[in-house]
Amino acid sequence: MTTEPVAAPSPLRLPLVGTIDVSNAHQWLSRWPEAPGVVMVDAAGLERADSAAVALLLAWRRRANARGQRLIVTNAPAALRTLAQIYGVEALLEWQP
Repeated sequence: MTTEPVAAPSPLRLPLVGTIDVSNAHQWLSRWPEAPGVVMVDAAGLERADSAAVALLLAWRRRANARGQRLIVTNAPAALRTLAQIYGVEALLEWQP
């Protein structure tokens, strides 16, 4: 009996764009995808963020863990990572350049 290798599904890309702050972070919560596997949160288009953006990423991380998904934050602006460092949660998120 031979088995064919099964290709892993491609990561799903979830772009962050514009401003994410306390005034609109709640609107982003529902954007988390139901698809299994890896979700690449691409922050390249993020122009401004406050602590609510970090809280959003942590909420998405909890959802991902609960659903057996993996969240990876890519292209994060330095200011977003700095906020995560200041709040002591940077290590809770997986970051890629």
